[in-house]
Amino acid sequence: MKNKEASKKKAPKEKSKGDKSKKDKKGKNKGESQSEEKRKQPVARKATNLSMNVYGHPNAIEMFKQKENELDVAVDEYQVNLNVNPGNDSDGTLYSGDADFCLCVYDVRDPKTVQFLQKNILPNVRALNKVMAVAGLGLEYRSRGDQEGVSIDTASLLTRQFRCKGTELIYCDGKQLAAGAFSLYAAANPTMFTKPIEGAEEVKEDDGKKTKKEKKGKAKKEKPKKEKKK
Repeated sequence: MKNKEASKKKAPKEKSKGDKSKKDKKGKNKGESQSEEKRKQPVARKATNLSMNVYGHPNAIEMFKQKENELDVAVDEYQVNLNVNPGNDSDGTLYSGDADFCLCVYDVRDPKTVQFLQKNILPNVRALNKVMAVAGLGLEYRSRGDQEGVSIDTASLLTRQFRCKGTELIYCDGKQLAAGAFSLYAAANPTMFTKPIEGAEEVKEDDGKKTKKEKKGKAKKEKPKKEKKK
């Protein structure tokens, strides 16, 4: 009788490999769809309007002004829009007017724009004591092997001489030009983009005074011990 009852009980069905693979595929497809939805969601960026005076030889300033309608670009968590104004006249006299950033530019193909910048512009802009940088326009022309251009070390030499940031920027694409100019601004003005480290503890050490951590440690040591009851 016992054998008959045991035979009547059905053994639990084992899940086939096909069932497992179907579930795995469903889970994988679900994960892919969720990640795809996240990618499709618009990224919230902080709108940043940066006013910028562009200084240099009139030809170099005109080069930059020709791209002013394209100077809108997303950089990290910022949506950057550059508002560009000429910083000087054809003689090199600086215009009055404040701006967030002073960018001194030259054309990498034209040595006279470097000479004009170095002699007539940079000393006066440096004296303004503003956030400033140097930029060579037309980095892409370097790849063409143009022998008539200025030295590739020009930006480095000017930045050392006038104690500022500088580099050469791609000019042909307005968005790349805007991104490069904004990167120079961020490098020249790091306090605007430096976030305090979360969880960092301030520790002061003045004239041999104990630091906060040392005081806490000392206080723990000085706690009176409880006497055992007899």
